[in-house]
Amino acid sequence: MIRVAVYDDNKHRRESLQAFISLSSELKHAGSFENCANILQDVAATFPDIILMDIEMPVVNGLQGVKLVKKQYPHIKIIMQTAFDDDDKIFAALQAGAEGYILKQLPLFKLPKALMKL
Repeated sequence: MIRVAVYDDNKHRRESLQAFISLSSELKHAGSFENCANILQDVAATFPDIILMDIEMPVVNGLQGVKLVKKQYPHIKIIMQTAFDDDDKIFAALQAGAEGYILKQLPLFKLPKALMKL
């Protein structure tokens, strides 16, 4: 079972991902958070294998979150979520250590397959 944490400032998106992950036989919801302000404490408390990380969030954004996690937990896989195919931000996330990205327009039923490829 793959433990997945979600970071997204959009409450509806967080709740939708949480519900979908909870229904999956291959995935387990580890936690959902609106930004990366406490990401190191969140990760220490929830032990995710994968983090779905929004790029744009208030307080501490996803790019900063990737750097923090990868410095202390390099084994955790991070997939960036973005509403736009923004090459500069995606490239910056990959440089910071993210393993990949998905567009938020990806139908949820395709999510497990995308995560299982990691």
